[in-house]
Amino acid sequence: MQKTLNPLEKKKIAAQIYPKLPFQKTKDSPTIKYYTDWNRYLPFLKEETTENFSPTKEWVNHTRKTDITIHLKPSSIEITGSSPGLKIIISPIEELENNSEARVLNLIDPHEGKLLAMHISRLDKIVYLETQPYTSSSIKIIVYPPIKGHKPYHVTLNLKENSKIDLETIVSQSQPAGLATITLEGILENNSQLNAINIVDPWPTTPTYFIRRIEQKEQAKAKLNTIITGGLMSHVKDESLQDGYQASVQARGTILARPGERVDYITNTVNNAPETIAEVTVKGFNLGGDLYHRGTIKATKDGRDSINKLESILTPLTEKGSTASVPMLEVDTDLISEGAHSTDISSFGEDEIFYMESRGLTKEEAISLIVQSTILNTLQYDKDIDYNTIELVSLELTKDFFIK
Repeated sequence: MQKTLNPLEKKKIAAQIYPKLPFQKTKDSPTIKYYTDWNRYLPFLKEETTENFSPTKEWVNHTRKTDITIHLKPSSIEITGSSPGLKIIISPIEELENNSEARVLNLIDPHEGKLLAMHISRLDKIVYLETQPYTSSSIKIIVYPPIKGHKPYHVTLNLKENSKIDLETIVSQSQPAGLATITLEGILENNSQLNAINIVDPWPTTPTYFIRRIEQKEQAKAKLNTIITGGLMSHVKDESLQDGYQASVQARGTILARPGERVDYITNTVNNAPETIAEVTVKGFNLGGDLYHRGTIKATKDGRDSINKLESILTPLTEKGSTASVPMLEVDTDLISEGAHSTDISSFGEDEIFYMESRGLTKEEAISLIVQSTILNTLQYDKDIDYNTIELVSLELTKDFFIK
């Protein structure tokens, strides 16, 4: 049996291998060398990192009320609030060398590529969150990039059986900033539930690198929503493994790009047990940047009677920039309940715009309303979220979308 490496061993390996690793092993396509422009990260990776951080936008403090808020800052990790059903460990990597209690970095492999290996090699502390069985907690994580340079952050979630976490993870800056790289892994044990949303709202000249990866046991349920509003280079990856009977994931994403911005959003999910469910829907709007969604939905030979659905709808709002949608479906079993994938890259229908203009809206106002309603749908990742609150957030996220 192969030995499971502890976090310190992974950090040492990452430091050894990253100089020789490529950012990714193969090109994405013959016509586009890489959907992610890795060169946009290089100046930030080489720059000396400051301990002071870029402040967030004001709306970040007014989203859903939570039991606990975790502030990930370059020089410190700060926690406010409490939840009796939640254990929190903030630990230097070195102290986890002989700690078998906290399962950390189990789903993250430094061999995947240069930037991820650099991320692991530079990690100094991790945040480990573990629920008690039959408890629930609501958590907000706010990520603060340094003013200059690169800062890595890692969070591990361990949801014990019949527990629940509502999680918001927000990356948002009110001024130019350095690079934050984030990895978030989750282990969902039997009958546990994760309702999670990532909001990546970077400054237009700021890059972001974010991987969220979960593994689910029997009858675990996950809702994984994502909003990306642009950025110099936003590489965001959502991946899930349904590894227990009747485990399910529902994922919704809304991605935006303006001139000069580049978004590469990847969704990969695997149904690896009977009667598992994976349903992914991504919608995007491109105002002249580079906007990409790609991903695979797979049913393995053990994914019998599974449901596998992937839908990608991207809308170019101008002839400038580039837009690409690359959904893929893989089925390795001869018996599934449903398998479907689709892609659509097209402008808004003239009838839809004409109808809204006939009601007194300008074309820009009509399109802005459609974008806002799509974001609202993604923000509503849980039925208990206050509609008035997320309406204000959607307005903040879209108010600067159109460049005059």
